[in-house]
Amino acid sequence: MNGSLLPKRKVIRIKSFDYSSERAYFVTICTNNKENFFTNLDLGKSIVDILRSYSEKMKYKVYVFCFMPNHIHLLINPSDSKVSISRFIGGFKSLATKAAWKFNIKGRLW
Repeated sequence: MNGSLLPKRKVIRIKSFDYSSERAYFVTICTNNKENFFTNLDLGKSIVDILRSYSEKMKYKVYVFCFMPNHIHLLINPSDSKVSISRFIGGFKSLATKAAWKFNIKGRLW
């Protein structure tokens, strides 16, 4: 443990790899404190709508997604957008958090 209650996360990215290159990437995004926010069906639907519209706007391909109670799995491809995975995920998480606030989720969603 690194002074916090949570274990230190492993860095699973390859140094100097271009994560905006056109290929499929499997991404998992966990909720804050692994809370089961996605048991709220309306919240889940709202976030699916955000994922669809944001991926279209950013010219990302979303091959498949799976919502679990406390995380999301995505298989995505930057296509020819030249937008990195981290930038895409950061934007998506920001929009999803703002949507979650409308469902009385306070603070951080992720």
